[in-house]
Amino acid sequence: MPLDMSPLRCVRYLRSGEPTLDQLFAEPIVRQLMRRDGTDESATRRLLQQVAARPSLTHLRSALGSGPR
Repeated sequence: MPLDMSPLRCVRYLRSGEPTLDQLFAEPIVRQLMRRDGTDESATRRLLQQVAARPSLTHLRSALGSGPR
């Protein structure tokens, strides 16, 4: 399965900044790597949601009054 790096496809990503998760998961190479690694889209999305829900270190330091380091 060849990687589609056509100029039109590349320009689409450059214009919109970073690709969305939906765009990444739709890429054949990403699906191939996930299959090889034995992971799936739903598990990866759950992990990313858990990480995103955690407070950042900066936020925790501010809440504790120690400010940024």
